[in-house]
Amino acid sequence: MMVNCNSDDPLPLERRPGDGASSVFFRSIFVLLIIVASFAIFFLFSPVSRAASSAESVDLQVCPLRADFLAFSEGQSPKVAFGRECNAQKIDILEEQLAFERGLREIVVGYPIEEMISSIARFDPTTAAFLIGIAKKESQWGKRRPSKDGIDCYNYWGIKGSGARGVGMGHACFATPEEAVERVGSRISELVHEHGRSTPSKMIVWKCGSSCAGHSPESVSKWISDVSRYYDEVLSIVDDVDSRVIALK
Repeated sequence: MMVNCNSDDPLPLERRPGDGASSVFFRSIFVLLIIVASFAIFFLFSPVSRAASSAESVDLQVCPLRADFLAFSEGQSPKVAFGRECNAQKIDILEEQLAFERGLREIVVGYPIEEMISSIARFDPTTAAFLIGIAKKESQWGKRRPSKDGIDCYNYWGIKGSGARGVGMGHACFATPEEAVERVGSRISELVHEHGRSTPSKMIVWKCGSSCAGHSPESVSKWISDVSRYYDEVLSIVDDVDSRVIALK
């Protein structure tokens, strides 16, 4: 007995569940969803997409820097903040900052001010140059400094006024090295950028105030000369940063 397979009805062959049009439609949707999900997973976990994501930080595996950079970005380990994207330009800037910090540390190594270098390096080069130069002149980079109750006031620049701990030996007494650098650095930055005192001879107001009439010409000249020595040395680091960055890579 022959079976007519050309019939519009698939019987007497057994119908399979899901042979209807609706089942085909749902299978197509399911396959499409799998494809879309695969692309989404690839995009989310690819280095390019992660670098361009809206996250506020980027994993070091995506934007690798040398491990010792973590010492520079305190409080950000194991991630380094790059804003909303990670690119070569930002990495170069961060490596330049690290090279600048290392240069400053080489100048003051072994002196109390060394623990402040990470904070000092965050200022622009001119301000940082004055922070180093003036501190050398006023306190031998922290070897001669005011204290209160036997505790260091972290005032290595001879600045007057008061700090978080009030006054110590007639000078501002700060609670932490970070407070000291922020207060003094902000004042120096104001003098440099708002009042045009961008050279040691113009910064003599730090020693004399509004007038040097009460100071001998020799002492004024010596202050400028001594500050200039390390001011110039710090600024020379900036010219050398490119070679330092290359050495880091």
